[in-house]
Amino acid sequence: MRARRSKGFTLVEVLVAFTILALTLLVVFRAIGGSLSQERIIVATANRVLEAKSIFDRLGHDIPLAEGTIDGQSVAGEKWTLQLAKLDLPDGGQTRITRPGQFIAYDAFLTITGSDGRILELRTVRLGPRQ
Repeated sequence: MRARRSKGFTLVEVLVAFTILALTLLVVFRAIGGSLSQERIIVATANRVLEAKSIFDRLGHDIPLAEGTIDGQSVAGEKWTLQLAKLDLPDGGQTRITRPGQFIAYDAFLTITGSDGRILELRTVRLGPRQ
């Protein structure tokens, strides 16, 4: 009589296949998880940049252009600090401003502290009327 050979897989072959599958899925899930956490950080930073643009746009309207520090809180509950200082331009800015003597340049430095502990710092220059 001839010995019959089964045409299926052995237990060792099945265990090796499951191990390879498990390791592959682990790598894929870690990559997806890392991408999602990076996406959350990018979205939070984009929202802070939009908030900063909004604050800078309010300068000279409902935020007065005057030296000093102003604190506030964003809609998302993140704290921000705006520091305004007169900017010393070379030769008083006379060569850069079309109507010399009518405007003062202010250096605006904005710091937004996120709820995740990340800090965004932005700076711009604004012209305000001479008082």
